[in-house]
Amino acid sequence: LSSFSANEMKASTAFVEKTIEVEGSVKKITFVNNRYTIFLQGQNDDSHIICDILPSSTKNVNELKQGQIVRLKGVCKGYLLDVIMLNCVLING
Repeated sequence: LSSFSANEMKASTAFVEKTIEVEGSVKKITFVNNRYTIFLQGQNDDSHIICDILPSSTKNVNELKQGQIVRLKGVCKGYLLDVIMLNCVLING
């Protein structure tokens, strides 16, 4: 998130459409349309890393707690106010 905030064009070239790992503090978890989404806390309350979880990788997602540090791997799709990641898997948590 800090890379996109500092230089969006450079970060887009480096990360968009690439599989990357991110680590952060769980802000919240939602379950909508049979899909889990984990919001990792950004630098402030207005920005997050939004990680859409692969349906096959949801086993431990509902055990996560707010504030817990987790590592996820997924495909970075871009940045608006938040970084969007799809097809994420929980690496630790």
